[in-house]
Amino acid sequence: MKIAAISDLHIGPRPGTDAFGHQDGAFAAFLDALLVWADVVVLLGDVWQADHGLRRGPAAEAAQLHAARARSPWLTDRLRDPKLRLVHGNHDRIAREELGAATALRLGPPGQEVLLSHGDAWDAVIDKAPLLSATGTWICGRLRGAGLPGVADALEHHDVEIKAQRVHAPGGPTLRSAHAAARAAGVPMLVMGHTHVNLDDSLEVDGHRTRVLNTGTCSRGRWSGVAIDLSRGAAATVADAAGWRRVTEGAVCPR
Repeated sequence: MKIAAISDLHIGPRPGTDAFGHQDGAFAAFLDALLVWADVVVLLGDVWQADHGLRRGPAAEAAQLHAARARSPWLTDRLRDPKLRLVHGNHDRIAREELGAATALRLGPPGQEVLLSHGDAWDAVIDKAPLLSATGTWICGRLRGAGLPGVADALEHHDVEIKAQRVHAPGGPTLRSAHAAARAAGVPMLVMGHTHVNLDDSLEVDGHRTRVLNTGTCSRGRWSGVAIDLSRGAAATVADAAGWRRVTEGAVCPR
């Protein structure tokens, strides 16, 4: 089984309200290439930016989600392909109710199963200070709405730097929690997104080895993700478009 996972596209309802940064046609062609190569392509959450509206709550987020989907019909069309699977993130959680997006997926045969989830469940800030996290997101949305995307980008970049420290720091809470989730699920591999930082980390606890891979982000014109070929026992993070070309041409480990 071949699995491709990408996350954090952050497609908003209107130009200037998101951080997607791709030409629609180019990204649609990219998805098509992944669908040819992989048995399953997973969109691993924060596909849409549904929580940057003036109002909060499920109704407002549903309206933002449907406006973002109407803006990206190329993606709506490809979601009809049964090979393309959808997981929600913290910024498009409403997709769970509106589109049936999963919270997590388990793919692969016994002994090789891969657990895929967005990763916000292991974010200590969201867990311990959800109002602070939601307020930060709302402020960024208001800055974009006011025509100040550069300021919003700077704040979001700072948030990404903090998340990177929480993930990459030895024993950091996000990474530690992700490994614990893999052990609890009884799977050798967990794939997450959320932090916008590529990661490949292995840990052995009491004789049980787990591997956590992070897709990075496909926002701001980036092309990062994770490629897995269970038939070859191979998995790797992919940092750019050139890496994906090597994957789709048959080299699962693009480094």
